[in-house]
Parts: sequence; structure tokens; C-alpha cells
Amino acid sequence: EFLPMAWLLEPLGLRRLVSLPESFTAGSGPQSLAVPGAGVVAPSICYEAIFPDAFSGLSPRPDWFVNVTNDGWFGDSAGPHQHLAQLRLRAIEQGVPIARSANTGISAMIDPVGLYIVQSKINVMGVYDVGLPKRIFAPLFSRLGFVLQFALPLLMILVGVTRKKPKYSTDTAL
Repeated sequence: EFLPMAWLLEPLGLRRLVSLPESFTAGSGPQSLAVPGAGVVAPSICYEAIFPDAFSGLSPRPDWFVNVTNDGWFGDSAGPHQHLAQLRLRAIEQGVPIARSANTGISAMIDPVGLYIVQSKINVMGVYDVGLPKRIFAPLFSRLGFVLQFALPLLMILVGVTRKKPKYSTDTAL
């Protein structure tokens, strides 16, 4: 759809994949939207569901997420299941329910602890009328993101370096 780092790659002879007068530019980032009667929702499209950062740090914190997608290019493979599983992780990480609409693939309603309330079969048309679960407290990952991923190993190294080493005697009597 676009050529990343066009400023570097176009002089090398690479070109955009689509013929548009301008390339795409980054937006302001993920945002929550207030929907009258439905609370605050954070939308995502297709593969954005695989990126935890796209769901973290939204202000105001959403009451629910919605993901719309077309998994048609996956075909009848493990792809739609993996895509859905990654979205399930976002629900658990954020403590927020997710409604997923996949015109081909698997549609689902996932509660904030990752349980499927309803789930369609691949490529099966249907309508599901279920209540929207309430979000839960903000789990640690939703508040700190990847800080823990980097801070915990650093803390372990610091403890290991500053720990007093026990003194062992080389003289042992057997």
C-alpha cells in the first residue's frame, strides 16, 4: 500500500506499490471515540489487532474495543484463528471487551478476561445479539506497557551485580 522510508528507498530505484499522487502519512495515533449510548470505544482495523501498543495508553480509557477485518486473504488456514487469538490477548492485556466483525473469517465478542461470549465459524454469515460486557480494572500491562519487559531484566541484573557474593572456603575436610 505504501513504501516505508520512501526518502531512502526511492533514490535506490524502489517505488510505491500503488499509484497515488501522494504516499500515506502517519496519523495522530490511536484514539478513543465517545459513542452516545455505547460508551467510549477504540476502533481498530484488521491487522492493527496484533500490535499491543495500538491498544495501550488511550485517553480516555475505552469501555470496549471494536475490530473490523476481512480475513479473506488467509483462506481456510490457521490465519483467522491466529488473528482472533491475538485480539483475545489485547482484551486480556487491557481488561476491556472486544467486538470483532470479520466479513470473512471469525467474528466474536470477547470479554475483558479473554473468554469468548460468542464466536462464529469461518466464512459463516450470522447475526449475534449479545450484551456488551463491562470492562474491568486496568491490568498492569495496560498501565505500564512494555516497561516491565525491559525493567524486570535490568532489575535482575542490578540485583545480581550488587548482591554480596558468599565466601567459600577452599579447605574442606571430608
